Amino acid sequence: LVREQSREITVVFSRADRLFAVTVDEAQAMEKFPPGNIEAAPVVSNGGNGVVRRLARTAKGKDVILLLETDRLLADCGAVAVAG
Repeated sequence: LVREQSREITVVFSRADRLFAVTVDEAQAMEKFPPGNIEAAPVVSNGGNGVVRRLARTAKGKDVILLLETDRLLADCGAVAVAG
């Protein structure tokens, strides 16, 4: 390893006319899914906090993406709006 480099990635989204930002370590892609490609996630345990309740299938249907429920995510981390 010659040089390690990291870059902070911030994902900004809006909810109820307020903007929120989440810092992530890595992002592979940003995609928009048609409503027909989104479905309820199967229940696999009674644990967890309900942050993942839906999943999306890519256009070719070969990949499944877990969708984060932003309302639940924000409630769990005590988020504060960054603008609005």
